[in-house]
Amino acid sequence: MSEHLVTIEEAADYISCHPTTVRRMVQRGEIPALKIGRQYRVRMSDLVPEFQATKPDAPKAVARASEPSKWTRVLSELQRTGARNGRA
Repeated sequence: MSEHLVTIEEAADYISCHPTTVRRMVQRGEIPALKIGRQYRVRMSDLVPEFQATKPDAPKAVARASEPSKWTRVLSELQRTGARNGRA
């Protein structure tokens, strides 16, 4: 019985990531693949659920939005001390 082989692009679609990411994972040996000519093929059985990308509910930038940025802190310090345009 033969196993179902898929292209890098099909594997990327299956595990919800970019084809370049799958190529890098193949080159690092994280995903076993067969090289047929100049193209790689991946066994569907090798694409286990742990490779599937999880999408966060909120971006990290939104999670940090409550923290003031470095420039906000600098500006508030300048305003507090009354310094404007480099003059104290």
